[in-house]
Amino acid sequence: MILGKAGLGLQADYRRIMFSIDSDQLFGTIGGFGFQLFVFLNGVKMDLSLIRKTGRMALCSGVLSMVMSVLFGAVTTSIVSSYLGLLELDKLSLSLVMLVHSMTPFPVTCSFVGDLELTHSELGRLGLSAALSSELLTQFLACNALLVGIFYRYHYQAALKIVAITTAFIILTVFVVRPAMLWVIKQTPEGRPVRDLYIYSIVLGALVSGLIFHFIGLNMFLGSLAFGLAVPAGPPLASALVEKFECMVSGVLVPFFMAMCTMKANFREISFDKKLTKGTAIVVTVVSLTKFGACLVTLFYYRMPKQDAFALAFIISSKGIVELGSYAFISESGVFNQPLTLDALTSIA
Repeated sequence: MILGKAGLGLQADYRRIMFSIDSDQLFGTIGGFGFQLFVFLNGVKMDLSLIRKTGRMALCSGVLSMVMSVLFGAVTTSIVSSYLGLLELDKLSLSLVMLVHSMTPFPVTCSFVGDLELTHSELGRLGLSAALSSELLTQFLACNALLVGIFYRYHYQAALKIVAITTAFIILTVFVVRPAMLWVIKQTPEGRPVRDLYIYSIVLGALVSGLIFHFIGLNMFLGSLAFGLAVPAGPPLASALVEKFECMVSGVLVPFFMAMCTMKANFREISFDKKLTKGTAIVVTVVSLTKFGACLVTLFYYRMPKQDAFALAFIISSKGIVELGSYAFISESGVFNQPLTLDALTSIA
């Protein structure tokens, strides 16, 4: 915010340099690269077997918290839009705010659990499993919605092309890439580090995966996350990747990405008298409370202790860099206007 339009951006010379087209492209490239590595590393940290080990409680809490948030959020958005008399573009923008806040992004939960040093605890594993279940469902629904839109807007061949490439990517990742990584682990003597050639090849593969998903019209960060989930959990490979890149990503690239997302917003323009601001506040409040409540009720149903249930509900309901990035990318697409971008960023803060 200090580097943005409400701070140093008030100076004309600074604004001319930092907010030029060339600077915007450079910052966007570096920020996107950092976010892609961040998502990839969070996938590397995750052990997919946790979903099977933690059972139905994590699955139900993750899925229901997302589904109930969307249902209650959709009803609230419709009522608020009609009551305030919002325009069609404002209704669409408010719906996107509702959908973004209904998500339970796995990278956010994984980062939060890691910061709390709960990764190896039962509570942390439940949170990660619930977040991953919700993330998989969200991406599945989003991909199907995209395919339906492409089918009606273009032709069924375009939709089939996306399905074919995605299926080929999954098959290649599961039956070729993951066995290759297991071979690397076998070739690494116990107690010895993994060769740098293998490490950088895997990172390159994550970046190429994102490029493939971007090429077919899907979320490029989903490709990096999927490739990261294919990495066998634990030492020596996954731990080597985390050890080599975690410091640079978490200490440099992620803060840079967050600064890039917020520096374009002029927080001096926030006005609580505008209808859209009021609508955003109402929708965000309803969705957040619904997500928290749905998760809490599910955990109580499975007779989890109250203290642990409240802690896990807070973890699943947390917001972070994924929502921030989502609002920034939607804003760049032109769907969000400047006031709504400010409202959305403020709701994350």
